[in-house]
Amino acid sequence: MRADRLGPQSTRLPRPSASARDQAGGPSGDASSATSSAAEPKEWTVLGFFNGNNDLEPFVTSGIQQSEGVGPNANLNVAIQLARAPQSMVYGKSKERDGIDGDWAGVRRYEVRFTGETDGSKIQSKVTEKLPSFTDMGSPGTLADFLKWGIKNYPAKHYMVVFNNHGAGFRGISFDDVHQSHIDPTEMREVLEHVKSETGVKPDVLLFDACEMAQTEVAYELRNSAKFLVGGENLIGAPGMPYAEILARPAFDENVSGRDLARHIVDAAAVDEADRVDNGLDEAAGQFSAIDLSKMNTLRKACDTLSQTLRQGGVSRAHLVEIVKRTKKFDGRTRPDKDFRDLGDFANNVLHSRHVKSDAIRAAAQGVLDALDKAVIANETEGEGMSKAHGLSVYLPTDGGRNPKRPRQHDPYRYEMLDMTKDGEWGALIAHMGPRR
Repeated sequence: MRADRLGPQSTRLPRPSASARDQAGGPSGDASSATSSAAEPKEWTVLGFFNGNNDLEPFVTSGIQQSEGVGPNANLNVAIQLARAPQSMVYGKSKERDGIDGDWAGVRRYEVRFTGETDGSKIQSKVTEKLPSFTDMGSPGTLADFLKWGIKNYPAKHYMVVFNNHGAGFRGISFDDVHQSHIDPTEMREVLEHVKSETGVKPDVLLFDACEMAQTEVAYELRNSAKFLVGGENLIGAPGMPYAEILARPAFDENVSGRDLARHIVDAAAVDEADRVDNGLDEAAGQFSAIDLSKMNTLRKACDTLSQTLRQGGVSRAHLVEIVKRTKKFDGRTRPDKDFRDLGDFANNVLHSRHVKSDAIRAAAQGVLDALDKAVIANETEGEGMSKAHGLSVYLPTDGGRNPKRPRQHDPYRYEMLDMTKDGEWGALIAHMGPRR
């Protein structure tokens, strides 16, 4: 596998305050710049934010080609904003090239044509707009511009927004290596709030074809921004999601709800992963889950109660750290990603630990499991070692979350900027396990 769909292994990257298009006074992407065939609202519109301005460029680009392989469906619009990095960024000095659609670089908007077949050498969909080459896919302004354009030009009763790129849990998504930028969960929440105020649209589903985005902190941040979140706790292989299977009928037939679609996506990912294992192919999504975002307030409160009872005593710090270290962790390689652990497995370990004697702590741990069971509406664990994955990870370091290279640096990963920390007490539990001063 040439490129891994791994969360970037660096600290937070700088980001611009607005899109390069906005700063330069480029085209607004309004209805006059598109020629949509969607005159009347359809049942569903899928808006794909496909950021290939990084090493994933060939895999992100292939996502639109897979989508074309779906047969005609009068109930469905699919519009994609695709960014492609220069081939020299993807392959370095190698002579290897993607060989897709002339290997162009830049950003284009497409209305996907369901041809029923794929052509590996070209993109068959209709180009509705070529954006300026300096368009920053890691900018909140660029995302907002695309969503408003898509909603205006492709009206529907229901919307799904797809993010195809690198992901890194609460550190963010849509990492643009050309512009050294990305979008963090707080910015995404603000974008979706803005889009709703401008258009009245709240997406039914947010699909993250990116690593580590099925995380409690991310889901809580976006609790009011959409109805359902679909993503993985662990790293996702470069091939990513099986778009042809996800978009195939009857997934988008009339009267399909957001809940139904979210579950269908998880099922499609499970079938795809099982097929990959059987055929010796590269892993795509060994764990994938669907989250009912309306349940995140209840889950956050359950996490607060567990944090409170653990901090009030009855379990020594050493024993608590031992419980954490036994908890299922995922494949992130550096901080803070290497401390993303499964929330359900942690609560289960607390519940059954011989070091926990308190009925209040056990009740709090069971409360987290009960709330998690209501929030996670589908969970596939086809990957090796994923049997302990309950559908949502959580940040759970054992050293207080400090950067060991800069021990005096407070909150190096901007964790305190999240609603999960502002509204709740999970950050207090993390601090509780850190070294005493």
